[in-house]
Parts: sequence; structure tokens; C-alpha cells
Amino acid sequence: MERLAWFNCDEFSAQFLRALPNQDGIMRNDVFMEGVRTFLGLKSHILEPFADGNHFIGRSGNEVDGYGIAVKNANLLGGDYIRMHSRIQTVVMDMLKMAKVYAVREPQNMFHGLVRSDYLKTYCEQITGIDSIVPDIMTYDHPTKQRNGKIAMKRRILEVKTLRADTGMKIYNPGKPKRRAVDKKAGYIQADYLNRCKKLDEGIAPGDQARPFTAAYKSYGEKGVDQMVIGNFGEVNAEFKKFVYFTALLAGSTEEAANMTPAGWTDVGRSDATKLIRKRFKVALGCMAVRAQNELLLKRIQYIRNSKEAATAAAQNGQTRGYFNEYGNSTFNDRENADAYGNFRSY
Repeated sequence: MERLAWFNCDEFSAQFLRALPNQDGIMRNDVFMEGVRTFLGLKSHILEPFADGNHFIGRSGNEVDGYGIAVKNANLLGGDYIRMHSRIQTVVMDMLKMAKVYAVREPQNMFHGLVRSDYLKTYCEQITGIDSIVPDIMTYDHPTKQRNGKIAMKRRILEVKTLRADTGMKIYNPGKPKRRAVDKKAGYIQADYLNRCKKLDEGIAPGDQARPFTAAYKSYGEKGVDQMVIGNFGEVNAEFKKFVYFTALLAGSTEEAANMTPAGWTDVGRSDATKLIRKRFKVALGCMAVRAQNELLLKRIQYIRNSKEAATAAAQNGQTRGYFNEYGNSTFNDRENADAYGNFRSY
């Protein structure tokens, strides 16, 4: 696990160690302690009494290990994965708001205006549930840097995924870590969207050589979906990192940059304001990733039992998952009422 931590951790993984104790970086003592041990690839301190081979968790009664892999991946009623996913979603939405990019959370109209009306009617009436395609976030008039260096205004779709070290070590492969797990997952997301669009073409528009749903999907962004993956160690994939940096650049070029940072009005669009905002984005995302991963572990300790039968019974008697959303106050400071210096006490 130490080798995996060394290979996968990035600058976002370490943000919680350097963050100021403000609303972006503060976390409970137990969460911080587990975050440090995960960052170093060490065994969990709080799971040490349970990792003796006689404690189990989940419907399958998996044995608890010292690193918490079985605990995080255990099949429980409720799961808690949607909570972690939604919190990362909220941070991304707040970044887009600060950059003045209009975004919609989980839109139902991804293909509206992009495919023929008869195809769209069939899609809306017949395709439901798992077969429908609903991205996590859709943006409109999103400034996008093209390969020729020019900026074009495009619609983009973003897919947020959270990743844990899997029990079979298929993604986090300790023997062949040539490609980071978050980048592997990003490739799976792209392939999944293309396959689902292909199924829609075959089911709704058979014989149409234009492949309307695939063509509509590829019209978003550069090649379709933008993958936003958070890993077990708080790391992010390469595309997510580029998104954070470019969104900070957009936010630093707005007139509200002086309200978001201690910079003055004369600093709008300059590198100082952009650097400060980029740092806040990295801290907010990195700390949220570490906090969410380790809170998941701590919340599941209550389901550990000393026999497989008891673990199975506990896993089936949890609270139902339902739908969790976190639309409350912005992750960042109130740009209209709060003093910009409120979250920058070091200045």
C-alpha cells in the first residue's frame, strides 16, 4: 500500500496537510489522523483492533483488513457513496459559479436540440432508468481552449466519479502501476458513454448512418464527456487537474476577483488573483476528497461484527440510501456579503 500511495498521490492529495484551518481545510481530528495514514500508505489506526482476522463487515461477511479496503467496499444498505459523490459535485459547481459559467446539475435534456424530434420523443417516452444518459453537470457557453490555442464557447458535460482501492486490486494494481488508477477510470467513463450512445442509436435510430445520439454526444466539449475522478488517496485525474487550473484562470479574469481574494480591483485578470483562486480551488477540492474518503471509513465502523452472520445481518438493517443532495451554502465564502479577508487570515 505504501508503494501505491507513493505512485498515486499528487498535489491535491497533500492539500489537507498545508491548508489553513478555515471552512475549506478544517476537519475533525479522527478524519485528519486517518487522512495522514492513508497519504503515507500506512494501516488505519482506528481499525487496528478489528484487523485480527476475527472481524467482518458487509452482506458477504468480508474480513476486515488493516487498510480499510474491505470496509470502504463492503456492500451495505445505504452505501454512503452517493453522499461522497454529491459533495465533490457541489465543489465543482461552486468553482463554475465563481468563474461565471452557467451550469446545471444532473440535467435531463442532454440531447434536446441535437437530435431529430421523433428520435427525441421516443427517447423521452421509452428510455428510462439505467438506459437514460444523465451527466452529473452540464455547462452552457463554457470557454474551452482548443488545440490551436483559441477559446471557443461550447456546451460541456462533466461526469464526477469517486474511486476506492478495490479488493481485487484490478484498478489499483500494485504489480503494474504504470498508469494511475484515476486515469484508468477516466478512460472507462469515456468508453461507457460511447457504448450507451451506441445502444441508443441501435435501439431508437436503427439504420441511420449519421448515428444521431453518438454525434450529439461528441458535440460536447472536445470529444464528449469531461471526466472528473477522485481517487482513494485524494488524487485527481489529469483532465480534472486541467479543469481546476483553467476554471481558476476564468475566475481570476472576472470583476469579482477582488471579492474572492485579498487582491485589489487593479489585480483583476492578473496572475496574483488567479494564483490565489487556484490555490483555494485546490485546497477545497483536495480537502473535500480526503475528508469524504476517510469519513466513509469512519461511518462504516459501526457495521463491523465478530462473525459473518452478524455482519450480514447488520449490513441489511442499515438506513436506506435515498437521495442525498448538498445544495446548501457555497463551499467558498459568500461573494456578496462576506469580507474577502475572512477566509485569508494569514494575510
